[in-house]
Amino acid sequence: MIKTLFLKAFLLLLSHIVFCQDKQDTVFVQRSIQQAENLYHQSIAKQLNLYNGRDYKPYIPYGEEHPYFLKDDWTIGSIIYEADHYASIPLLFDLRSEKLLTENPFNGSMMELASSKVQQFEINGHTFVRLKQDKNLSEVTEGFYELLYNGNLKLYARRKKNFQERPKGNIMQAEFDEKNKYFLFNGKAYVKVSNKSSLIKALGGKKKLSEVANRKSKTYSSNKTEDTLVYLTERYDTHTPSL
Repeated sequence: MIKTLFLKAFLLLLSHIVFCQDKQDTVFVQRSIQQAENLYHQSIAKQLNLYNGRDYKPYIPYGEEHPYFLKDDWTIGSIIYEADHYASIPLLFDLRSEKLLTENPFNGSMMELASSKVQQFEINGHTFVRLKQDKNLSEVTEGFYELLYNGNLKLYARRKKNFQERPKGNIMQAEFDEKNKYFLFNGKAYVKVSNKSSLIKALGGKKKLSEVANRKSKTYSSNKTEDTLVYLTERYDTHTPSL
């Protein structure tokens, strides 16, 4: 609505300028008006393409549990959707259904974005990319993977939340259990890794790398296993000749 009013005011102003200028200036201003209209309509078309998903039925919590990545409130992020980049978009990532959500700008409801059209998105400082089914490793199915390390080697995490009900005293407590699977891509193939031993094996069983693994690694998250995998991948990728 604001954009429409702004456009109308802008066009009205230009029309007034046209009225006041001579014929030579009028041609220039008319061209400017046409360019402004074209840019406006292109922008609207691009936004409508993004907000062309379906309504999402939000999870109603019993307590503080939720199926989303990190937190259950909108986070301003960015997305690459059908090769177009969109910045400053409210996002939520449902790890149970693996649906990327945004806020419908017309009515404020939660909306699912078409997963197959999302190439990449960034949320809470974490980058997720969409990978296709790998023909050599069946566990790498099509879906969203967090890109933990991006160099000559790439390390991915497939994150999933499953709904659980567990007894607590005389009641059943609802919660979401998060399970992560990790995959190393060496430029040719994906290899599933789960701990430092499997990663070292995937990287050729370097003795010095094993020694490095016993040192204190950098802290990337609250997940120690994940921190170790990221640290060793980065270490191997940037110090291969010395390892």
